[in-house]
Amino acid sequence: MLRFAPFALLLAVAPPLLAANEKPTEAEAELITLVVKHGGTAKVQSGLDAESRVAATFNKPTEAALLAVVKQPTLGSLDLRDATKITEKAFAALSQLPNLQQLYVTGGTLTADEASAIGSLRPLQLLVLTGCKLTDAEVGKLTKLKN
Repeated sequence: MLRFAPFALLLAVAPPLLAANEKPTEAEAELITLVVKHGGTAKVQSGLDAESRVAATFNKPTEAALLAVVKQPTLGSLDLRDATKITEKAFAALSQLPNLQQLYVTGGTLTADEASAIGSLRPLQLLVLTGCKLTDAEVGKLTKLKN
């Protein structure tokens, strides 16, 4: 029985440590509040880089919502569902997200300029385009993504 005591102690200590790591910092809490103000949801997501742990989801994203969250260094994941109303200006603004690692876009037709804006997201590690209409020209703009 004593052989398992260190393991039991680890189990007792590990959950509080994990919970502490997922508490938002002040900057993360401000971004979460901003996302909610613009009709989205946001949370701290484990698995993202330490400096950009906020994952935001917009079910009906607007240009105003995207322009509000650009330049937010703590935004690591962005899920844009029903992206049919997003303008080229808003997609271009995405290039200002300094630490965006994951981008999900659902619906709509990506123009060459929009695909180019996505292709300029250097830290991007995961790109999911669901139900998006793309031509070879738009796909070619995404080849700039290296991660």
